[in-house]
Amino acid sequence: PSTRWGHAASVMDDDKLIILGGRNDQDINDIHCFNIRTMNWKEIKVGHPIPKPRRRLSCILVSNSLVMFGGFDSEFYNDLHALNLDIVSN
Repeated sequence: PSTRWGHAASVMDDDKLIILGGRNDQDINDIHCFNIRTMNWKEIKVGHPIPKPRRRLSCILVSNSLVMFGGFDSEFYNDLHALNLDIVSN
């Protein structure tokens, strides 16, 4: 993934780090998975639109859904989204 700040991160299955959002030259709304065992990054594509690009958001993994809240992109968000990550495997 591109360098960024203000992103959110959560651990999945004890060997994966999921990051989303953040900012570099502009706000970002992509999702990436770092596999700690293989030391490889993979971009995660979900089958539906993901929320608007933003930074300073919060997220937590609940079952196989990445639940994200809030964020900022020149306006503050007070929204809640659940992104199904069943597609993330080995």
